[in-house]
Amino acid sequence: MKKKRSPKRRRLLRKKKRPAGKLTLEQVVQAAHEAGAKVTVSLVPQEPERPRLKLSTKEWPGTPYIRSIMADLDYTEKDVAQVFKDNPSSLWVITPYEVFERTKFFAPKPAPAPEGEQQTNPS
Repeated sequence: MKKKRSPKRRRLLRKKKRPAGKLTLEQVVQAAHEAGAKVTVSLVPQEPERPRLKLSTKEWPGTPYIRSIMADLDYTEKDVAQVFKDNPSSLWVITPYEVFERTKFFAPKPAPAPEGEQQTNPS
């Protein structure tokens, strides 16, 4: 047997909630000041977006058998190295921002130049 709901409960279920109106920054600051709070507003500089790679699939290097595609937007050199190690036949890794070639990626990188004279400790 189905249990009847109380009239109060039925009324609550029938009411539709109105979507809350969006407040502007000025209204929020004004309400905070009225409540006695101290408010500081500042703009956070946004990092410029990296330019995306503008290559059609026909312009990708190699064949599908010797390239890997990485869809991750937030990758590091370690991630690219892992893709090369996971796919030993891959000669290229294509990311949303650049194309890495295996021979250039694993080529020895030049040592960073020393900024100043290093002093030796005479003992």
